[in-house]
Amino acid sequence: MKNKQKVYEFLLHYSEEFTEAPKLDTTFLSAQLHMQRSNVSALLNTLVVEGKVKKYKGRPVLYQIIINQDEAFTHLYGSETFLKEPIETMKAALHFPDDVKKILIVATSGSGTSAFAREACTYAYVNRMVSRDEVVEIDLSEDSKDNFIDKEGFYLIKNAQKLTRVQREKCLHTLKGIVIFQVDRNEDVSLFDEVRFIIHLPSLNSLTLEDRYGLIEYFFLDESKRLDDRIIVNVGLMQCLLVYPCVNGIKEMKREIAKGIANAYRREKNHTLTLELSDFSPNVRKGLLNMKNRQDVMEFIAHTALFIFDHETTLQTREKDIEADLYQITYKKRLPLIHTINTVGVKHLGDNVRDYVHDLYTLYDQSGETQLMNNGLRQEVIQFFKEAGETLHRSFTHDYIFGVAMHLQDTVLMASTQMQIDNTTMMDIIETYNQEYLLSRKFIRRVEEDLQKKLSPDESLFFTLFLSVMSSEKLGDQVVNLVAMHGQGASAIASVVSHLMPKCQLYAFDMPLDENINEVYERLKALIVSIDQGKGVHVIYDMGSINVMLSSISEETHIRISTLEVPISLLLMSAIKLADQGYTLEVIHNRLLDYASTSQVVKNVNEKFIVAFSKSQEHKSEEIKNRLEVLDGADGYKIYHFEADDTKSFVKQLDFLLMVGNLAAIVGTFDPAFFNVRYIDEKRIDQVSSISELLEEKEEYFDILGYLESQFEAFNRQDLEATIVPFMNDYERILNIHLDEDDYVGLMVHMACLIDRLMKNKTPTVNFDSDKIIVKYPQEKRELTKSLEPIEKYFHISFLEGDVATLISIVKR
Repeated sequence: MKNKQKVYEFLLHYSEEFTEAPKLDTTFLSAQLHMQRSNVSALLNTLVVEGKVKKYKGRPVLYQIIINQDEAFTHLYGSETFLKEPIETMKAALHFPDDVKKILIVATSGSGTSAFAREACTYAYVNRMVSRDEVVEIDLSEDSKDNFIDKEGFYLIKNAQKLTRVQREKCLHTLKGIVIFQVDRNEDVSLFDEVRFIIHLPSLNSLTLEDRYGLIEYFFLDESKRLDDRIIVNVGLMQCLLVYPCVNGIKEMKREIAKGIANAYRREKNHTLTLELSDFSPNVRKGLLNMKNRQDVMEFIAHTALFIFDHETTLQTREKDIEADLYQITYKKRLPLIHTINTVGVKHLGDNVRDYVHDLYTLYDQSGETQLMNNGLRQEVIQFFKEAGETLHRSFTHDYIFGVAMHLQDTVLMASTQMQIDNTTMMDIIETYNQEYLLSRKFIRRVEEDLQKKLSPDESLFFTLFLSVMSSEKLGDQVVNLVAMHGQGASAIASVVSHLMPKCQLYAFDMPLDENINEVYERLKALIVSIDQGKGVHVIYDMGSINVMLSSISEETHIRISTLEVPISLLLMSAIKLADQGYTLEVIHNRLLDYASTSQVVKNVNEKFIVAFSKSQEHKSEEIKNRLEVLDGADGYKIYHFEADDTKSFVKQLDFLLMVGNLAAIVGTFDPAFFNVRYIDEKRIDQVSSISELLEEKEEYFDILGYLESQFEAFNRQDLEATIVPFMNDYERILNIHLDEDDYVGLMVHMACLIDRLMKNKTPTVNFDSDKIIVKYPQEKRELTKSLEPIEKYFHISFLEGDVATLISIVKR
């Protein structure tokens, strides 16, 4: 076995014993693997590049194996709509601490029970609840064996009402594993009263019209992608699919669509399959009999003539009695614009481009047909203008963005790859608006990749012009507003405000309730760094854990962040608790008014508190609290205690406390890895006599030379002391600066990476401003070049002029 595989498999097996994969340093791993620490470090860094391991910078550097938990349930259509509640219930059941995890699914045949169970098994596997990603499926209407369960595993038992008493008792009480019982909704489920979690999967015929259409669309798009063909469905056939009584549910619907496409494919050989009602079984055609009293269906697809499914895009064309097809009108409007682009100088096209986009939005707006525009394509265009606007410091109005989205949708539908803008004009556009062109080209490539379709080179030029003509809308630097909330609340609020105020600079951050806290922190930090314009960020948030992260981010990035807490979620939870306790409407209302008053919701900045905690099975939190309370100075702190088994449950309980004070420290039996707050092992309580002594932090010396020695195989301490350390002294003298500890460490790491890259003959990093820097600082350049000569001789390398320019630019920005 290769050493890299040996390291990876050790991480994999070692992590199986933990709820969350642990973070490990090279000292521990080298001892466990009986390998040199420098070799372990090199192998780990290779695994980081391959995306198999995550690296946490700090003292010491920590490594964590990556286990992807995001795949489960995403393959199911409806995961965000009619299956959202069943999925959340399934996740809760799988995490519930039972030796035998038992779940009852009530669903008719064909409702997708098997697919749902397979996704649940995937979720259980990546969360290390089961050892294999495999579902043992037993259908008791076909199999009556008495001893079909003989070991721990993941079981789906269909038609579980047919279990014998002995089998049922064994499943409920003897096994260790995960057992899902499926019972038809018409059967008696009283035999499973002991099962704590019951999931109801909706039948196809019980879905709303929107959800049934969404499922049909999902199947057609999947077939279009698989066949690499466009699929066209007329309105009559779509009506039948929406209303026919599908006896065997989702499975039957999928089979019918596949059968219809197969018949059309046999009839047509081009790259567009036009489906007809005759391609489907008589059962589907019976849907026409149900249309008489289905006014809702008529309204749902009113004025639509054809549904066009093309890979990941759905387009709807209007009825033919309308004067002309909207997309044909849109396409005809671009022809005079192309003529103008080819004949007028690129710097004089602003009004023409803006008028063109305005006309497209007017067509869309006056049509009254919201279904005409593909939602996915529209969202991509919105995101493009948002990102490009941040880069270029420009704003784009709601109607302008929608007009451009109509242009792109028309391009996709027409599927023309012929170039109509001449080469001379193309070069003028690229040269004049180079930054806009690079952003546009990247976007068009992403669209082509998503749609698996080649677009005309004209599109990159069109989007370049769409960006460039709004240069007069340049924004000044200002304070940026951000809404950050648990769940999906932030996006919803920001969407409403942005609709009412299209030019506002408002951003949203949604914090999923089940996302890893470290990943949440990194996402939030990256967002704040990207949106800050130098004037600071004002954040409205709902619960205290977000505020603690914001504090840490502000310290780490030096970005000014002000916060306002609006604890809507906590107020609602209080209202629910009061209602459950039987209080009257008046009492609940008055209590919430009290909670929402300034004295309750806005935290008392003078009150400091300490949290004592332990794991649930340890039951030590109250004992830790009692030990803290007898220390000198304890009367200056409020001390709370609770049990928590992981970071997620810890944060959930802490959010309530963060409403009423400031957290000074957390003292417990394990480190919950909570941002910007000191964790103290409860064993330290016995070593101190006062709270102030307990909270005292001793400054740790960071051995930067030892760190570099462990991270780079080519270096040892003697090498570094003889080369980089003397250069660092010269660096401060030549540039007339004093480096603080963080800057000193950062520059040392930069130098080590630079030397390592040159020793390995890797491609040099390009500094596009090097000429300007060298012209501006000629004396510093000469002295630094001379100071680097001993390093060049020692390691047999040569520094480039750009490397010296970069060293200057680090402090001479």
